[in-house]
Amino acid sequence: MKKIFFILTAFVCSVQAKNFVSFEANEDASNWRGQFETSSERAYEGDKSLKWQWLAGDLIKVDTDVNYLPQQENTVNKALSTFSCWIYNEQAINDSLRFSFLKAGKEHCYFEFNLNFTGWRTCWVSFERDMQAKPVKGMDQIILRAPQKLESGTLFIDHFIASSQVDPRHQIPDRQVPFVNKAVVVNANKHWMALDYFASQKKHQYQLSSEDKIAAQKVESRFQVIHQKKFTLSDSAFNKIKKQFEYYTSGRGKTVLLNGHGAVYNGVKTKKFLDDQIDVKRYTAFMLQLARAYDSASGDRKSKLADMFIKTYQNIHKYGWAYGSGLGTIHHLGYALRNYYPSLVLMKAELKKAGLLEQAYKDMYWFSGFGKVYEPFETAGFANIDILNTTSMGMLATALMADGNEAQNIKAFQFWLNRGLNVAPGLKAPLKADGSLYHHRNHYPAYGKDALRGISPVIYLLSGGSLRLAEENHRAVNKCLYMMRNYCNLREWPLSVSGRHPLGNGGLDPQTYYWMAKSGSPGGKKEVDPKMAATFLRLVKNDRKFASQSLELMAKGIEAESAPEGNWSMNYASFGIHRRGDWMFSVKGFSRYLWGAEIYKGANHYGRYLSNGHYQIMNLSERLNMAGWNWNYLPGTTSVVIPYEELRANVLQVDEFSGYEELLISDETFAGSLSFENNGMYSMKLHSHPKYGKDLRAFKSYFMFDDMVICLGDGISSIDDKNPTVTTLFQHQGQRDLNTDSNVFDDGKGNLWKVVEGELKQSSGKQLSPNQKTDVLEDGTFTKAWIDHGKAPKDASYEYAFKIQDKDKKFPYEVLQKDSEVHGVLAHETEAFAISTIPQTINSSFITSVSSPCMFMAKKEGEILNLTICDPDLHLYEGRDESQYESGLQKEVSIYSRKWGANESVANELRIKLNKSYKLKINSSKLRIVNGSELIISCQHAENIDLQLIEL
Repeated sequence: MKKIFFILTAFVCSVQAKNFVSFEANEDASNWRGQFETSSERAYEGDKSLKWQWLAGDLIKVDTDVNYLPQQENTVNKALSTFSCWIYNEQAINDSLRFSFLKAGKEHCYFEFNLNFTGWRTCWVSFERDMQAKPVKGMDQIILRAPQKLESGTLFIDHFIASSQVDPRHQIPDRQVPFVNKAVVVNANKHWMALDYFASQKKHQYQLSSEDKIAAQKVESRFQVIHQKKFTLSDSAFNKIKKQFEYYTSGRGKTVLLNGHGAVYNGVKTKKFLDDQIDVKRYTAFMLQLARAYDSASGDRKSKLADMFIKTYQNIHKYGWAYGSGLGTIHHLGYALRNYYPSLVLMKAELKKAGLLEQAYKDMYWFSGFGKVYEPFETAGFANIDILNTTSMGMLATALMADGNEAQNIKAFQFWLNRGLNVAPGLKAPLKADGSLYHHRNHYPAYGKDALRGISPVIYLLSGGSLRLAEENHRAVNKCLYMMRNYCNLREWPLSVSGRHPLGNGGLDPQTYYWMAKSGSPGGKKEVDPKMAATFLRLVKNDRKFASQSLELMAKGIEAESAPEGNWSMNYASFGIHRRGDWMFSVKGFSRYLWGAEIYKGANHYGRYLSNGHYQIMNLSERLNMAGWNWNYLPGTTSVVIPYEELRANVLQVDEFSGYEELLISDETFAGSLSFENNGMYSMKLHSHPKYGKDLRAFKSYFMFDDMVICLGDGISSIDDKNPTVTTLFQHQGQRDLNTDSNVFDDGKGNLWKVVEGELKQSSGKQLSPNQKTDVLEDGTFTKAWIDHGKAPKDASYEYAFKIQDKDKKFPYEVLQKDSEVHGVLAHETEAFAISTIPQTINSSFITSVSSPCMFMAKKEGEILNLTICDPDLHLYEGRDESQYESGLQKEVSIYSRKWGANESVANELRIKLNKSYKLKINSSKLRIVNGSELIISCQHAENIDLQLIEL
């Protein structure tokens, strides 16, 4: 064996890059000592790696500045100094390679890298969290000790990085380094990162009926049909596939990488390396293309394509895409690996013929995290939106690869899916009883849409037999889809629920409604769900993309539904929806449970006010263009108008539960909506988070009656004496002259406005504003109107109303009460009250007192009092969360760190004193009347409670 001693030379210009060794040239292994050689036999990247033909106990010594930095000294973020390298092992052995880290000849920390594999593997091992003993600054030597149980062997080493700063959430434990990042099994990214934990779950055996076995065969047959896409395999198409195959599999060092792997090269990466590698998303898309080409081919080409597929699979397996391998990180794996699973199922017979079926099944089992179906509910909880979106189909595909045990695995998958799609408590994902779809601990349609798009074809595949989704879970999924159809007009949802993507174009996916229509009615009595089918047909009307699917459903006698009309309350989203004709009005707030805006580095930098009572009137013919949009003037919001450099969020990583993100919550519990006889209301107590020091407060209410919305505001205050506090009426695209000489005026969009209280101001023309993502200034033309409360207002107020698509200047409403505690109006013979604190008086004809803040709408019809009541407080915890406070002020915390986020809503007993004696028309476990005039209601989940009282 050749003994080589390398002398230190510079490798790349970065100061940290001297820790990065790729062995392409002798000088790359600077200050390495031991018996090894650079070799072109194997390479993770480029042409060479370090070949170590070891004898038992051999050592390699690397004299280098490790550049370890304790986490508390890393002031930029919460990153951990992390060691990484790639190892190729020719023979799996039950032993390990030991890495030791020394200073002045003394070992300070170490770890063992298991060699129970063949092919390439890597590790990302953090010094102070994952290694044995205690690291110290100034460590100057790394020692690699060969296995000791065997006499000799061969290893190849590449991409050796002594230390790099890595997000503490991203290192994954696997079969080589199972001790890494142990907290992954309880952290928010468990669904991506706990593959070793999932694979270790003890399997359950389910009792199978003959119906189950028949249903499993139906699932497999349907799976093949929806993933096979036959096409004409021309000579040019075949040659193109062959050329791509050669590119992907013949070049040494054409590593198959996940995009997230760039994280470990932070500060030490060479752009060339990452750019030269093959993205696993593209690679697995080619695998599916190969499988479909095989299905479309015949004769000699069919056998050639089978051979290409087998070699393509073996190649990705070699690069660490194999059972037991974590590849350093698997963060957000599901997005990249969608095509991997169906490609292997389509080639199941060929894999079996090649003796690779069991290996492929194990690989799929590992990467899909299929073992999660066996995890106890106490630790597993509910389904994760990311997994529903990206991996649920992969999990079902994995079940179909279990040769001879397909039905057993599908049964286990069915059990997991039913458990996961139950309505979840608190802020846990994914489904809420009111139709909210949860991710990032809030209603998040952008992720929810993708989850439903991912799971709906899976539900279809399982439908029509004994392995179908349980009826109650099917109904819960449908409820979320119906609510999404209600808050989208036609397909687009409002800016206020767009999360960190306030682009004005987020919307539902009609394809989901097609799959749910094909999945049949909940319970399986109807083969096609007529309501879901009618919704689909309305959503895709005149869209040629969906022509064949539309014809399929129309052939069954189903017609497109009319646009939905009514009012809907979604209090797990702090959101209200009101619709008539072809327009939709929505309004949103936030509370101490629900964050107001999601802001990341590179996303939604100026969206601080998105839930300050932001409303939006959406017409089918309009789409927002955000260029030039003034982020200080969001319609409906009360805000402090500040320079953009101050409005831009200061995004921090506040703890290890989160990344760089801002999800600020309030300290107020009163925020929610109520629906009554197709009309409704929304009300909130606004209090800004102290992070930005404005102490903005307001009590805001919105009352919705047919085409009229009444807006009341009181208790408006701010401590900002440099910038004005405003309440925005509207900000419309385009330039127009507003005639506001009268207090009733047209906005030029077909809406009529009436300002009763407040100093009205307006502007129209070109605006400059920064792009929410890039901060680059953009221009656009807008017309806006607002009420100016002045600088540092104290107890300011407003009253205005508007009619949507109506020119009638009559505004038929009466304000019954308006102060800092109670807002009440009378319209359409209906009383509507928002009671934000327990008041001394309530100017209602029906209710004289309440025991806690609430909202109600009431209408008398003869002897019957129709009443809907809501306590908008979700009651996830009582009292004050002291861990959020520092020196008496609320501080920024990660919403993921809030233990109360998993709490079930606690029932609150609301006592209401009625003005007369009544009895309940229909008895309910939630309601009772004491002495004829005291109504006692059990309020939970901020649910709207409808009741009828008969006057005695």
